[in-house]
Parts: sequence; structure tokens; C-alpha cells
Amino acid sequence: MVSKTTHVFKNVDNLDLKVDAYLPTASEKPWSTAVLYLHGGGLVAFDREFLPTHVVQSCMIRGWPLFSADYRLMPQASGRDMLEDVVAAYDFVRTELLTKPGFEENIKIVLMGASAGGYLSFIAKPHLQPPPVTVFSYYAPPTCHDPFYSSNKIIGPSPFSKSQFERYFEGPVTVGPTPLGLPIFDAASLLPNHSRDPKWIQAPPGDIDDRSSLYYWLVQENKLPEMWADVDPGWDSSALKDFGKTIIVHGDEDEVVPYYMAEKFVSINSPEDVQLFTALGKNHAWDVPLFLGDPELNVVEEAWRALDKVVAEAKD
Repeated sequence: MVSKTTHVFKNVDNLDLKVDAYLPTASEKPWSTAVLYLHGGGLVAFDREFLPTHVVQSCMIRGWPLFSADYRLMPQASGRDMLEDVVAAYDFVRTELLTKPGFEENIKIVLMGASAGGYLSFIAKPHLQPPPVTVFSYYAPPTCHDPFYSSNKIIGPSPFSKSQFERYFEGPVTVGPTPLGLPIFDAASLLPNHSRDPKWIQAPPGDIDDRSSLYYWLVQENKLPEMWADVDPGWDSSALKDFGKTIIVHGDEDEVVPYYMAEKFVSINSPEDVQLFTALGKNHAWDVPLFLGDPELNVVEEAWRALDKVVAEAKD
């Protein structure tokens, strides 16, 4: 079974930033590896609850505690704000949660993120001490200082107008929420052995105010490079060229974050450090509604087996 607790790791801008802790069944041996997960949503949407079930399954079957954290969202929050939130979440998990009974003293931490959360993982890793043993990225851009983000790229059949998103520029900074009906983790969907419960039925989607589509307008208007200028060092930085152990899963037909960015990251790093797993014929976020055992997740499960090896070889 999966137990869940929620903790406030930071209060800022009249917001409680929270982290959900998912713990596997306790065993005689202390937990030796933990995962900090950062959600997707185009840097503008959702919160810590936007967590694919297969990520939870993959952690629980390994006996790895999983922590899923909030961060403030654009456009009200700056890149610096969001970086500071990730660093605060990492430090809180490491010093306040991983020091509790049941965890090894020198537990290994995997920093994991999907899309926007993977981007934040790339940005944050050089600022984390001690560093995570690896970064695991699902279809994330390593940087927004790339021609894709400075060429007025239109994602979708037609351009977006700013008027479609005016409501998102108004009001205070936020951390979500994740709308009901999205294919996110529901503890009731799993049996005690962490496999899918065949009796479980996904809740029908409600009315979703899809704030995440604001990302498309930001890309179209070349806004991201400027918004992230002070914290994203770009392709030519030593931070990206000597990044360390990294595992990437990316679809080769991704229209939201182009696949070539994953290939470029591989090309500027040591092949001993970076492993790219290609989901053939897949677009962005194809994996979100899937469970372990679904054929379309074969490449993801292969990447997790590579993660097992990286973790096993990492020094305490």
C-alpha cells in the first residue's frame, strides 16, 4: 500500500508551498533511495498533484519514497522565484523528511521532472548541495535559450492571441491547482502489489480551465528566453556541458518540446553520463494516463532499469 502525508516546506507570497510524501511499505532495511518529483504544466499550470500513476508505481515497487513538490507559477512568478522554490523543496525533503526514522543516513536522491518540471530539474541541479545522484527528465527542454523559443513558433493549428490569456495575467501568484478529471495518481487505482486495479475507473473530466495553454502563447511570442535570462545559462554554459548523470525519456514526434533538444543535450555531454530513451512516434506527455505494463510504457520501464543501475553505482 501507499501512505501519503503532506508537508508545508515554504510560505511565500501568502502561499503555502507543499510537498506530498508517498511512502512504500516499511521493511526491515531502511530506505536508501528517494525521488523528488517536479510536475509538468508549461511552467504556468498545475501543482504537486499532477503526478502520473506510473511514476508512483515505479517508485513503490522499488521501495523508494517519492516526494512531489509545488512551485510558484508564471507569469506572476519569475524564473528566480521558481528556482528558489525548487531549492527550498529539495533542502526541506533532505533535511526534514529524509532524516526521519526509516531512512538511511546518506540516502541517495533522484531529481525527476516532467516537461516544465524536468526543465526546473536542469536549472536547479547545479544549485543543490549535496547534488542528486542523477536527473531523470521526461521530455523537458534543458534550456529555453534555443531557436525553438526565439522563432515565434506556433504550436497548434493557428496562432494564439493574448486576449485568450488575459485572466492569467491578473491576480496574485499561484501554485495551481490541478483540475479534477486529469489522469493523475489516485491511490484507489492500485492493488496492494501496486499493479492496476482492473475495477478502477478514471473519473470523467470536469470543466477544465486549461491554464497550461498559456505556455503556447509564451513560446509563440518568444517570451521565455527573457523571462528566464537570469537563471538559465543556455547551451554554451559549463553547467549544461558537464551536467553529470542524466536519464532522458523523449518522444521523437514531440511538438511541444522538440526531440532535437534531447539529442543536443546528449551531444554536449559524455556518453557515459547521459542516456536518452526514445519513444518512437510519440508526442508530448503521451505517458501521463498509462500504468506499468501498458505496452506504450516499455521505453519508460527500460529507462527506469537504467536508473536502477545509476543509483546502484552511485557513491553514498
